[in-house]
Amino acid sequence: MTTLLGELGPLPSRRLLGRRLPILLMLAATVVSVVSALLLIQTSGVAAIGYDIQRLEETRDHWRRLNAQLEYENARLKALDRIEREARTRLKMQPPPDPPLFVTVDVRPTARDATAWLPPASPPAAPNQTSSGRGLSGFLSWLATLGGWAP
Repeated sequence: MTTLLGELGPLPSRRLLGRRLPILLMLAATVVSVVSALLLIQTSGVAAIGYDIQRLEETRDHWRRLNAQLEYENARLKALDRIEREARTRLKMQPPPDPPLFVTVDVRPTARDATAWLPPASPPAAPNQTSSGRGLSGFLSWLATLGGWAP
C-alpha cells in the first residue's frame, strides 16, 4: 500500500536540504531585492512626474497671471477717457468747433471733371465670325479679340 507521501517521493534528507538552504535563501533574498528595486524605481518615477506636474502647474499659473495683466492693460489703454486725454495733451488735438464749420463752393463740377479720374472706357468687342470656327485658327482669333494678342 502506497501512502500519499510515497507517491510524492521520498523527502529530501537533512544533508541535502542543508546544502540547498543557503542557495534557496540567496535566491529568495535576490527576488526580494529585485522586487524592492523595481518598487523603488516606480515610486521615484511617480515622484518625478509629480514634481513635473507641479512645475507645469506653476508655469501655467504664471502665464495666466501674465495674460490677466495684459488684458487689464489692454482695457486700460482702450478706455475712451484715456484716449481723449492723450489726444489733447500729447497730440495737441482740440474738439471741433460748436457749431461745425462747413465750407460751401459755388462752382459745380462738369461731367468732364467727374470722369477725369476714371480709367478710359474700352468699347465692347464685336463678335468675331471666325472665332466660332474649330481648330487652332479659331482659338488664335479668339485670343486676338481678348487681349490684342496675335501670332
